[in-house]
Amino acid sequence: MNTFNAYFKRHFLTSWVKAVIFSVIGALIMIQAISIRYTAYLNHIKNNSDYYKNYLETSTLINTIITFVVIMSLVTPILEFYSFNNKRNLDTLFALPISKSKMILAHYLNGAVQIFVAFTVMYLIWLFSYVFASYTELHVGYSYLAYPVILLSALGIYTIFSFIFIRANTTADGFAFIFLHAFLFVIMGEVVRYFWNDQHFVIVRPQQVTLFEKIVLEGEGYVNFFEQLREFIPSFNLISVSQQISRILNIVIAPTTDLTKIGIDGYYTIYSYNYTYRNIEIEPYHFWLFGISAVLVIASFVLMITGFKVKNTSFVGEISSSWFGYKTLLPMYSIGWMLLYHDDYALSTIGLVLMFLGYVLYRRGVRFKIPDFVVMAVATVIAVFGKGLGL
Repeated sequence: MNTFNAYFKRHFLTSWVKAVIFSVIGALIMIQAISIRYTAYLNHIKNNSDYYKNYLETSTLINTIITFVVIMSLVTPILEFYSFNNKRNLDTLFALPISKSKMILAHYLNGAVQIFVAFTVMYLIWLFSYVFASYTELHVGYSYLAYPVILLSALGIYTIFSFIFIRANTTADGFAFIFLHAFLFVIMGEVVRYFWNDQHFVIVRPQQVTLFEKIVLEGEGYVNFFEQLREFIPSFNLISVSQQISRILNIVIAPTTDLTKIGIDGYYTIYSYNYTYRNIEIEPYHFWLFGISAVLVIASFVLMITGFKVKNTSFVGEISSSWFGYKTLLPMYSIGWMLLYHDDYALSTIGLVLMFLGYVLYRRGVRFKIPDFVVMAVATVIAVFGKGLGL
């Protein structure tokens, strides 16, 4: 076995059952979601269908699909790369006649295939059993577009978190890295939102902005860069692309409904439903979101391949000291949490406890180093004296 194709085939044949399991779970979730919507439709028109002229189901179920796909994209890196955190397995794998870069690429592609298969099964059930159903009114063209858009989003998330996971030296650390990174920009965004508020950034006129007590003039019709940035930063996180895609697809796939009263029959009011569709509208900050996300995906893929080349068994089981791990995440979470919740005794206490436990997990005990003490001290000062400091 001295080629990439041979290694990939061997690995796929030993792990294909994961694709089957994901597909079955996705299929069951979609069938259940469709069943719930169909039952709701029947209940709506039960015994009085004549009084709901042209009434059809317009819930898209896109949120259900994307939620499942995102979870699958976060779980797959753990299932696909955990074997690299076992010293015995790694000795065996590195003894094979294949380069490390080709080996990690084979595992990466295997996970991508699993996501592709499971999502495709779920999508086809949704398309043929729901979008094409006689009781639904959805935009078929945009429903087709949903497939490549959601798939690319899922593979992007999978790529980023694959890189994050392999930066850990143990599976437990890798799981923690994925969890912390998934919510990192949420808490950081809230910190930005808290401090970069209208007290520091005030829109005075459409043609004039007050920024940190200095007047910045704009040209007529110019969209201010800082205003876009202010709206963009708090909402950005590593899975926000999927959130925005979900919002856009829901808007364009589901029609707007015009309800017209056409008469009264005894106790019943007779309605007629008219359905109209909207076009895709891309807002300015979407370009920031999609652009930065694309850069992150490409960088993650390149760094994943190049970084794995230096991996060896001596790293396995050791403290995960990557800058993409605890070394950066714990200070950001600890200080960010205290900045947000220093005025809440219960939440700040919980934050301090979690911070301490986080550093214990990081250092595998209480053998803290000077940077750890500095971060814990700063977080504690903010928690205790935050109000007095004017935060």
